[in-house]
Amino acid sequence: MVDGARRRAPRPGDAAAHRRRARRAMRPSHRRRGGAQHALHGPRRRARRLAPAPEIHRAARRHPPHPGVHRPASAPTPSAGHHQHRHARRNRRGARAGARERRAGRTGLMAEAIEETAVEAAAPSAPVSPLCLCEQYVRVTEGAALTAARWLGRADQEAAERDAAEAMHRMLDDFPIDGRVVIGSADEESPLHVGGSIGAGGEQVDVALDPLEGRGVVARGGNGAMSMIAVGERDSLLKLPDMYMRKMAVGPRARGSIDLLKPMGENVQAIADAFGRRPNDITTIVLDRPRHHDLIEDIRASGARIKLIQDGTVTASISAAIRGTNDHLAVGIGGTRQAVMSAAALRCLGGEVQAQLWPTSRREIEQARELGIDDPGRVFTTEELAPGEVIVAATGVSNGDLLRGVRFLADSARTHSLVMCTRCNWVRFTDGIHFFARERREEVRLLGY
Repeated sequence: MVDGARRRAPRPGDAAAHRRRARRAMRPSHRRRGGAQHALHGPRRRARRLAPAPEIHRAARRHPPHPGVHRPASAPTPSAGHHQHRHARRNRRGARAGARERRAGRTGLMAEAIEETAVEAAAPSAPVSPLCLCEQYVRVTEGAALTAARWLGRADQEAAERDAAEAMHRMLDDFPIDGRVVIGSADEESPLHVGGSIGAGGEQVDVALDPLEGRGVVARGGNGAMSMIAVGERDSLLKLPDMYMRKMAVGPRARGSIDLLKPMGENVQAIADAFGRRPNDITTIVLDRPRHHDLIEDIRASGARIKLIQDGTVTASISAAIRGTNDHLAVGIGGTRQAVMSAAALRCLGGEVQAQLWPTSRREIEQARELGIDDPGRVFTTEELAPGEVIVAATGVSNGDLLRGVRFLADSARTHSLVMCTRCNWVRFTDGIHFFARERREEVRLLGY
């Protein structure tokens, strides 16, 4: 090897220095000054030339240092070695600053995430709503219907209603509710008397009970009797005195078309227009009572058809709100208990009820005022009678247009029930088979066989 500076063989003492210079990394600036040949020059030879523009560090490009005060014109120009050393220190400072900012950014993001997690953990969680028991309430009406059906046609309506009430009370005793009876029996000795408490403890609810809707029908062996229960939130079901109430009920198609204060002919015509039919195609359900003599004459004058029933005004209201029964309007004077339960049922079915107190004595007017009803002529709407979320369950006792009655077999009985719930937003027809013994002697039959 020949020394390029002296054109002769290198001295033995320069071998170590030559190896150190050979192992030194070639910088990009060296390539611009002549490549690898310039890297072999000593410091003195490099000092005679102007220092090239230094290579800016990548971190310094993103985060350039503050320019500071300009150097005066009279200041001496530093040497190339000093210039490169200063830029190297600046590059290291820029790299350290970029690393600090990146660490600070990651730390800030982690702090924000931890803070958000802490806030979410500290925030009160939304209360989890309890499981709806609407499907379980049908067990209450099934038990009452199975008991009441044993008295069909035996001309003892008091015994039928008493046994149905006791069966319903037994079923409700095991329910996980803290129920208060707001509509029930007026007899203080009845297990379902108004103001009583039922349930094994749990959700606070108001309960409207009718263990035997149509007890006279059962005593005579007629059609359309059923057992019914309506459940609402605490202090939701309207409390009314025990008296007569005039009401009118329609289904979803005719909702908004009726007015209890208008003549019967106008209401029939409005319902016919809602269904796209003629007035003589509309069927009205009326309770067969002497007090409805004038009402029946008005309906006949309007041209509508009339279906007279012996009992069961709640059943009539539900039937008018369900297609397939060929009933369009339920109208007449019944009890306040039936009006509230009809409103709860039509809340689930999307129908409409309008009701008005029908007092027959001054004492009943005073009872209404004691409950906060100063105007006896006030017309109550569906939402006023049964506001909030409601559950309605009914089981047929005797055959009707809406529900089938209880059918007793060799060692079982079959029931037909209706379950409605505004919270779950459904209407269900349930067919149940109840076995009387563990050892079954007959097969389960399909419906209709």
